[in-house]
Amino acid sequence: MDNPDIQAALDKNSDQFLKIVPIQELFTRLKMKKILSTRQVTDIKALTHTEDMNGRLLEILMEERTEEDFYTFCDLLKSNGVNVVKSFGAKLQDDAKGTPIKLVRKDHRTNPNGQDVVDSPMEVESTLSANVKGYFYTVADKIGNDWTRLAGKLNENIDVGVIAEEQSVVFNRAKAVLSKWYNMSGNEATTEALVKVLIAIERKDIVKDFVSVK
Repeated sequence: MDNPDIQAALDKNSDQFLKIVPIQELFTRLKMKKILSTRQVTDIKALTHTEDMNGRLLEILMEERTEEDFYTFCDLLKSNGVNVVKSFGAKLQDDAKGTPIKLVRKDHRTNPNGQDVVDSPMEVESTLSANVKGYFYTVADKIGNDWTRLAGKLNENIDVGVIAEEQSVVFNRAKAVLSKWYNMSGNEATTEALVKVLIAIERKDIVKDFVSVK
């Protein structure tokens, strides 16, 4: 799922997702709509608790499915006969719309290889989600071994040693860094702040994944 607003909506509503989604009622339709494969349905049914089943479905929606799949899923919930489920489907869809913020571009330059040059987030004209958490998956997926540099620039009080001990996978380490930064920084944990840090550690390639240069 490349859409940061949908990622943010699913992340924001994850607790309700685990409790509300009537997954056992939806298996047939989820399979028919190709949101779940036959193998995935079998694997999920093998889980003991409903919340575990919904957790796996949530992971699949966030990591393996498209925007179209997400909105199809919301429609399935909205067509459910239970008002709580129906309302949750509508809420998910509304939250996925996001709140755009505008960054103003000064000019458009390229390097000798013809690639776009991004010196500052204020030189990019793009519509970004105001919900910075929507970009965490993209950053964690691509940051690689630069996760420690990211941590140092985001907040020097983030203990990368502890995170390294707790998480064995780089993706999870990066997600932990971003989550700690978000919780520690409050209102200062913004999309623009994250973009500035990525540029500072020379990871413009990640910025370009969620900033469309025009």
